[in-house]
Parts: sequence; C-alpha cells; structure tokens
Amino acid sequence: MDFQRFESELVIEKSGKKNVGTLRFSGDLTIQDAISIKETVLEALSKVDVCNLDFELVNIFDLSSIQIFYAACKSAVAKNKKLDLKGECPNVFRNAVFDAGFEKVEWLCFGEAFA
Repeated sequence: MDFQRFESELVIEKSGKKNVGTLRFSGDLTIQDAISIKETVLEALSKVDVCNLDFELVNIFDLSSIQIFYAACKSAVAKNKKLDLKGECPNVFRNAVFDAGFEKVEWLCFGEAFA
C-alpha cells in the first residue's frame, strides 16, 4: 500500500476580535507523520482563537492521528480556544474515530451531545 504524505494549509481570517483559522489537511494522516501533524495543529492553535479542521481531502486516518486531534481538542479547551470541524464530518474520519473507540466521548462531532 502506497502512502500519500500529508499536506496542510492554514488560512486565517478576522471575525470581530477573534482570529478564525481553517486548517486544511490532505493525504494520509498516519503514524509516519504523527510528529508533523501534532506540530501543525499546535502551531495553528497558537495563531488563532477558533480553528476549523477541514478533512475533505484526507484519505486515511490512523489511531495516532485520532489521538492527536482528540488531545488537541482538550488542549484548545484548556486555552479557551475552540477546535471544530469545517462542514460535515467526513466518513473517513467518522469511521476512524469509531474504529479507535473515541465515538462516545464528547469532542468535535462525537459523543452523547451529538448522538
């Protein structure tokens, strides 16, 4: 199986007094790039108050990437910031979250609040 390296782009806009960013990912979000994915998310959170994750062009999520995004959600809340999904929850992401067992925890589009 050939892996497609991930790519990302952060677009920041001003919304009132807040910086709102859209962090677009593409390719495969896997253990091979876990450190880079984590650094990308943390850097985005350092620049914006609200970060919307765009996973529309992502092919694969593995357990490491799910753990990174879950931890980033917790980190954002602790810093009075918000991490959210842009648009609908893509099936590839939803399936990976269910496979990892994170679907019952309240984060992004998951948990009892979203059932």
